[in-house]
Amino acid sequence: MKRHTPFTIYVSDSSDEDVDHYKEEIDRHKEKIACKVCLDMVADVIFLPCAHIVSCGQCAPALQKCPLCRKVVHGIIKAFFAVDTPTNISDV
Repeated sequence: MKRHTPFTIYVSDSSDEDVDHYKEEIDRHKEKIACKVCLDMVADVIFLPCAHIVSCGQCAPALQKCPLCRKVVHGIIKAFFAVDTPTNISDV
């Protein structure tokens, strides 16, 4: 049985306009969860002390300041989400 992510949309008896709307919603969601540095992976690292989640685990170690608020990063924590979120943004 195929495992479905929370981002899978099943559309039946919908117009092209509805489908386009859903595709736009998915694209907006991808932008929100994407790493703001590489834009390829899901942002899943919490910067301390500001607690912003803007980077993936690959990009975070190279950053000395938070890209959002510019505070010095004193530590990082890997975030684990309650939903099954893929690592690569193209898999969303």
